[in-house]
Amino acid sequence: MVLTPGTTLDNGFRIEAYSPAFLFVNRHFNTMYPYAMRNNPSPTYQRERWETKDGDFFDIDLVKKGAKSIVILLHGLEGSSSSQYILGMANALSSVPIDICAVNHRSCSGELNRTLGFYHSGYTQDLAFIVSELSKKYEVVSAVGYSLGGNMLLKYLGTADVPREFKTGVALSVPAHLSSSAVRLNHWTNRPYAVQFLKTLNKKAVAKAKQFPHILDYKKFQKISTLYEFDNKVTAPLHGFVDAEDYYAQSSSAQFLHNIKVPTLLINALDDSFLAPPCFPFEVAHSNPNFHFYAPKHGGHVGFARLKSDAYWSDDMVVQWLMMTGAITN
Repeated sequence: MVLTPGTTLDNGFRIEAYSPAFLFVNRHFNTMYPYAMRNNPSPTYQRERWETKDGDFFDIDLVKKGAKSIVILLHGLEGSSSSQYILGMANALSSVPIDICAVNHRSCSGELNRTLGFYHSGYTQDLAFIVSELSKKYEVVSAVGYSLGGNMLLKYLGTADVPREFKTGVALSVPAHLSSSAVRLNHWTNRPYAVQFLKTLNKKAVAKAKQFPHILDYKKFQKISTLYEFDNKVTAPLHGFVDAEDYYAQSSSAQFLHNIKVPTLLINALDDSFLAPPCFPFEVAHSNPNFHFYAPKHGGHVGFARLKSDAYWSDDMVVQWLMMTGAITN
């Protein structure tokens, strides 16, 4: 269902309009403001290292309240459980009876992972493992994904046999069509974001090459200047794809949205500079009753900020959605 301000669903969820202050009407200001100004208290995480069947590991950070339900939080490209939007979401849920599992994708917890590959937008294997394990311990499981983590979540929901304990998903600022988003990110107006991402991505690529010197030549990874080039030279070959376009084609969640069978909400701002028109799946929202889509006019990329408030509009919408869909139980 395509949602508009004031839309109220049968479960009681109601979309509230995002009406930002003047400064936040600028997409780039709204995108950058949270990184520079948002100050959320860090939750008391309990870190666990999960070993994987392929001999690798990833770290998760848990907030345990003794609840019967748990929400999985999935960060975006080169983020972590300490990303400001993850901390903000954890803070918004601090007084709610739900446990939290903040995931650090492979190589994102401060330690390089062991295998040749690490993580990417379409890598759903670890998420499936997490959902499966948590479903054995909790009555209700849900997930919230941001940007890359949102694409990962939507692809999982559209391709996996989701356990009955998994009730709902929420995704925000998702490049659901990776190829067109890669073109957008290569535009000069997005260059500062690309440069920031590449600072850590290139370091990881070189470290990975030194970790596997008989397979990879680290010199080839030292002068990568665009995210497309990174995906073509690093992401694709390290994860079994032919090239960047093959990676984008197989990993984009847009093609799987029609298969989603649990209540799912996607929020993509129309002014998100990372997203191209194919990332706004209005048609699928009209045809799949389980998939709900809202495209506010403003919000930037993982922005949705409010002036002088740590309670962001997106956090309020996510908490309300989790409550209305039964993801939060007493």
